[in-house]
Amino acid sequence: MRKLGIKPTLNTYHPLIRACSEKDIVLVENLFDEMLQMGLSPDRVVYNALIYSYAKHGDIQRHLLCIVR
Repeated sequence: MRKLGIKPTLNTYHPLIRACSEKDIVLVENLFDEMLQMGLSPDRVVYNALIYSYAKHGDIQRHLLCIVR
């Protein structure tokens, strides 16, 4: 997308994070960091996807940190 000059939105990142949560938590974190670097503020939907990812991988510590945010 970015190569074509199209700026991703929250609606782009949510499905990506949710899809990657099944397999690769590192990719989920990279996508989330990329989203923040682009100046996008996560909304409830993105945080829910992130929380789901951490819970799915058994990372309760990070799961709780997302809830606190």
